[in-house]
Amino acid sequence: MQAREEWKRGRPTLLRELADRPEDIEFAHIVEALQAGDSVVNGIFGQAAVYCGIGLANLINILHPEEVILGGPLFSAADFFYREATRTALERTYYREQYKVRFTQGSLSDTAVAAGAAALILNQLTG
Repeated sequence: MQAREEWKRGRPTLLRELADRPEDIEFAHIVEALQAGDSVVNGIFGQAAVYCGIGLANLINILHPEEVILGGPLFSAADFFYREATRTALERTYYREQYKVRFTQGSLSDTAVAAGAAALILNQLTG
């Protein structure tokens, strides 16, 4: 995990106050540091958002969906993560002028997977 590496490099970060050792850093610590404005964690999230956007663009270029719904802990942790990931994805989508994909943030947050699984089961039972 990059946050642990930054700790080991001696970078000044709030993570040092939130966890005793690099191995003790958890996602909750990272989110807390991000919300407190930690520049190291901001940089990590910014880079992760770009990588996420590249992955999204690859999927969009292969699958050509009309809409992409994004959710989960990363997208709920910081608004800029969503903005940067979708901006990067749009920049790297082929035929973006002719093909307009819509991005939305999921409203189910961490329960999306369970809700989707339940919907599949209900569809099988009633379909």
